[in-house]
Amino acid sequence: MFLSDGTLVYVLGGALGARTTHIYVERDTYRLRGIDLPAPEGVYRIELSDYRLCNGWCPSRIVVYRGDSTLVDIRVDSST
Repeated sequence: MFLSDGTLVYVLGGALGARTTHIYVERDTYRLRGIDLPAPEGVYRIELSDYRLCNGWCPSRIVVYRGDSTLVDIRVDSST
């Protein structure tokens, strides 16, 4: 499966489209790229990107969505 940015990922969990937890792992680096968590009020999606910290192993951007709404957008900068 491909993410919206074109990254090829493994999808761990139940069948795609099923209302279950899905974990997205980048195929080449095995970095965690996302998690889908089903809840009664909708699916919460956590996306991790911009792996610039800790030699490319810590995401510098974490976004949490519920449906089409952005709930949290965290950006971490190592310059301080």
